[in-house]
Amino acid sequence: MTHIVGRLISAFEHYGPLTALKILDKKYSYGELYRLSLQMAGYLASEDSTSGAVGILVQRELAAYQGVLGALFANRTYVPINPQSSTEKIKSIVKQANISTLVISEAQLYEYRGLLETLDLDSLLVPELTASSENEAREASLPRVIDQGVLATFEGAVGGGYSDSLYIMFTSGSTGTPKGVPINNRNLTSFINAYQSHFDFEPGFIASQTFDFSFDPSVADLIFTWLHGGQVTALTKEELYCPSDYIVREGIQVWASVPALAEFIRQLGALEENSFPSIERSIFCGEALTKSLAKAWRKAAPNSTLENWYGPTETTIYISHKVISDSELQDVDTNHYVPIGAGLGAHELCIVDANHQLVGPEDKGELVIKGPQLCDGYLDEQRKTERAFVAMPWDQSAENRWYKTGDLVWRNAKGDFCYSGRLDNQIKISGRRIELGEVERCLQVYGRLDPVVVVPIYSESGAVDRLVAYTTQSLDKDQIKEVKKRCRNNIEAIFYPKKIVSISKFPTNFSGKVNRKKLTADANDQLEALPL
Repeated sequence: MTHIVGRLISAFEHYGPLTALKILDKKYSYGELYRLSLQMAGYLASEDSTSGAVGILVQRELAAYQGVLGALFANRTYVPINPQSSTEKIKSIVKQANISTLVISEAQLYEYRGLLETLDLDSLLVPELTASSENEAREASLPRVIDQGVLATFEGAVGGGYSDSLYIMFTSGSTGTPKGVPINNRNLTSFINAYQSHFDFEPGFIASQTFDFSFDPSVADLIFTWLHGGQVTALTKEELYCPSDYIVREGIQVWASVPALAEFIRQLGALEENSFPSIERSIFCGEALTKSLAKAWRKAAPNSTLENWYGPTETTIYISHKVISDSELQDVDTNHYVPIGAGLGAHELCIVDANHQLVGPEDKGELVIKGPQLCDGYLDEQRKTERAFVAMPWDQSAENRWYKTGDLVWRNAKGDFCYSGRLDNQIKISGRRIELGEVERCLQVYGRLDPVVVVPIYSESGAVDRLVAYTTQSLDKDQIKEVKKRCRNNIEAIFYPKKIVSISKFPTNFSGKVNRKKLTADANDQLEALPL
């Protein structure tokens, strides 16, 4: 198996004059980005730098991309950290991942100065540091600050003997404590090899880069695009508020995002017919894709495939996919979401009940996954690893190791896996259980309310007392009554939301997904103030 870093180096040497990265109006060729990354790698591999992981705090700037490649070329594990994370979370990640070097921007040198002075780091890499900032940094109680001038002195080639550990993604656990998910060469190579069998673009294609680095689809944005000679086109923080302009201006051919970003474009009124003729491939991932949004995107990008990709971080980016046809978008069934399709490559996907037994052909259950993309477990979390990665009683093979996703799924008549919600989104009202996703689908399919998110309201005892629905549709009282009328024969009254609240935009988390926890907290804190 050729190491993924070796393949990356070959790609950068081969595609030298092509554009590897574009940030606003600035382009960097493969040759230029390779040179800058080798300089950083030279420093990281030198005696001047201690061992340990390389944290990437900067986002959507040259230093971020230089940092990812520099770490990989230097055989160092990179660890992306979302800059919006709390101080305590950043400290926890730095400690858990044994980060010794942090790549930051010049602005972050000031913004996070208090935090940076408390971290046990060997050095801060600030490639674009100006002279004035350098003088101030020397006077502060900071780790060594290394700028581009210093990095340029380490220019040189890198060789083989690549590290098996590539990157660590941190996800929030049920307790709120971040869990580290280390991904190795076998995991990522298996993904890249399977993923590229669904890809037929020639070098020079223009790909979006919408994901925060701490969200693992960003790895596909970067590594896969660079392996195949494409241009990574950064969606800057400022342009997150007008992504349609970015798509048109840049002539994006390969679009990848969470559905929430596409929904935001729709709310801006920008999903008009043939709005995005340049897009040839549309990839959605990270959360459920509704058929309503898929239909709207299809009209806006008529020359594009429409693809739904699924995969927990523990299974290395994507593990299943569905390319959906126009006829399938018109299918009327009980599921309002686009299917997550079939397994990628040699992976096995099965559905089990609470006792780990296989369910019947039409039954719902937990999705479990087996194959080479499964990570080895959580970083220094043996008990959590043992609970999530288990042997199945019916699997008699030598590789009896399955990841329990916590996702509730079923299979449709075509054999596609269909997402139904999270197991931890099941609630109980007056002793009766229901999935919040089931309530949402009723409101979508019968109430014609789309998009919609349903959250629980808790009593003083901690039990779920009732439900509240949020939507970005503007509704008056008569329209809300009409929604209830259309739904009343399709859901028991006890499970119908007591209030339907219109808001301008759903809150999102660091990954761009709808932030259900915040909606739940807001609903419980402001219940009496919520409009009917």
